Amino acid sequence: MRPDRAIVKKAILDAAGNLTRAAALLGCSRTSLYTWIYQLGLERMAGVCQDTRVELDRRERKDSGVTKENNPGVQSSGVDPPTLRLVGQQALVEMPVNATVKLPESLWKRVRKTAIDRDCTVSQLVESALEAALASDGKARKRGGNGE
Repeated sequence: MRPDRAIVKKAILDAAGNLTRAAALLGCSRTSLYTWIYQLGLERMAGVCQDTRVELDRRERKDSGVTKENNPGVQSSGVDPPTLRLVGQQALVEMPVNATVKLPESLWKRVRKTAIDRDCTVSQLVESALEAALASDGKARKRGGNGE
C-alpha cells in the first residue's frame, strides 16, 4: 500500500535525497519508491530526471508494438543526450563500521586506562590490538599451526 505524499516526501528529505536510504526508511524496495515518486508527482523534489532523448521516442515498445510516433501520449522535449565522460578507477576507501562489544567492567576499565596512558582513543587501541591479533593468527596459519 502506497504511503501518503507527505510521508514519502519526509523520507526523501530525511535521507538527504539518497533514494536508497529513503526506501530503507520507508521499508520498501527502491523500485517501489521510484513508482511512488512518479505517482505522487515528487520527481523534481527527489531529483529524478525523466529521460528526454529523442531516439527513445522513436523506439518501438516491446510490449505493445506501438511506437511513440503514432502514439500521441508522451513526447520528449528533443534535448540532445548528455555527453558522458569515463571516470578512472578510484581507490577503495575503508569505511568504519560501528560495533558494540560487551566487556566485563574490569576489562573495560583496564582498556580505558591503557588508552589514556598511550594518549589514544579506546577505538584506536582496540583496532590496533585486533589488527595485531589477526596478523599473528595469519602467520600461525601459514606455518601450519592452529593459532594457539
